[in-house]
Amino acid sequence: LQSIEHRPTALLLQQAFAEIKYRGVLLTAGLKHHEPITVDRTLSSGDLTFSGNSRPIPEVRAGFVNFQNIPLTGGWVQIYGSYGIGKTTDSDWLTDHYNYRESFVTTGVYFSYKNIYFCTKPSQPFSVTAGIQSAMQFGGTVRHYKQGVLTKEYTDKITFKKLLKTLVPSGDGSVGGDGFYEGNNLGTIDFAARYRFGDGTTLRAYFEMPFEDGSGMGKL
Repeated sequence: LQSIEHRPTALLLQQAFAEIKYRGVLLTAGLKHHEPITVDRTLSSGDLTFSGNSRPIPEVRAGFVNFQNIPLTGGWVQIYGSYGIGKTTDSDWLTDHYNYRESFVTTGVYFSYKNIYFCTKPSQPFSVTAGIQSAMQFGGTVRHYKQGVLTKEYTDKITFKKLLKTLVPSGDGSVGGDGFYEGNNLGTIDFAARYRFGDGTTLRAYFEMPFEDGSGMGKL
């Protein structure tokens, strides 16, 4: 057996980013840590879609700075949303650790994330937050192996149409046709309720309903 030496990298970069803010809108480029919206990360392992427990990946993300008041609601309904595209940095790790005998390995993958949430007036003792988030892997190069032999290799080239589908799914999704979404998707439909007592103590409850691709989004 061949011995491969593995050790932690000499330098770990946690965050390095630049931001441009205009009123309630924010554009971020680089490595930035993002917190979950409905889950308290200090009291849990993070939410099911985007836990925020690992190091960030380089991406460009645009969205609201925080929850913003929706016009004509008198501040009783607020909205938050963001959309980002980045590129994973684990291709070298996958190349070093894959057994090169069976199944397949995918490198050079791109990453897309989007969410939208609505919240009732947070200054009130009782407040509710509800929304949906989705993460996506797309692009990259797939290499299939059979008994140690490379049998098939395919590179999914990034086009403007593919990038548009990461934001707005389209098409009929028929078998053998043009799928209505791009890439490998997962996400959650989220709900959280919070009550703040007079002494400042808060009681929170939340749940997340996961889905993968289109499966699980419809509820019976």
